[in-house]
Amino acid sequence: MTVNNLMVKGNRGFTLLEVLIVGTIVGILLAVIIPRAQMARVAAKYNVVRQSAGELGRWANEWVERNRNSQPVAATCRDYRYADTLASYFTAENTKSNWNRSNTNTINNPTASCGAAITAAVQEIMPEDKPLKNPFNGLSYFNPANDPTTVVPGALKLASFPATPAPGDTVDYYFIYLGTSSTSITTFYGGMGDGSTLANLRNGVFMSQLQVP
Repeated sequence: MTVNNLMVKGNRGFTLLEVLIVGTIVGILLAVIIPRAQMARVAAKYNVVRQSAGELGRWANEWVERNRNSQPVAATCRDYRYADTLASYFTAENTKSNWNRSNTNTINNPTASCGAAITAAVQEIMPEDKPLKNPFNGLSYFNPANDPTTVVPGALKLASFPATPAPGDTVDYYFIYLGTSSTSITTFYGGMGDGSTLANLRNGVFMSQLQVP
């Protein structure tokens, strides 16, 4: 066999069958890898949502404590009455809650039994250099877009159970949130339900447990 024959054999390239086999293998690998990568990205975003909820819960508890400590000794207001004003989708400026600094209702007392007025929203006691953002839309959790009238994945709601507690009852507060598979603003991610049962609520992020005075 001559040198020229060896060169021709070595440079013959791939056959059509070999190209089809390689293409099929690559297609199968992409069909497996891409969905898994997308699922991993979504899961990472849910982790950020839970971390943000935990941080918001810590500041909410701080806000409750500050307001309770601002009361006169004779006041009958307790932590529950403040926390209860936070139980909602909380971020929009047009909702009546004590989360957002732009809300004109933030200086209202939760009940007449509290002596000193609320003078600041939760947002106002939080550091401004590291705003907490919904990883699904990149917007601050205090942006009205995260207080949805339509499904916004990652939107947080502070839910409580029971919904109508009696004096002496304990109330559990959990953050629950919408997911990519949520079909309405009352269908929450991961079986969190709508707060109607404590078992479902416990799939969310715990904030506090307070007694009703």
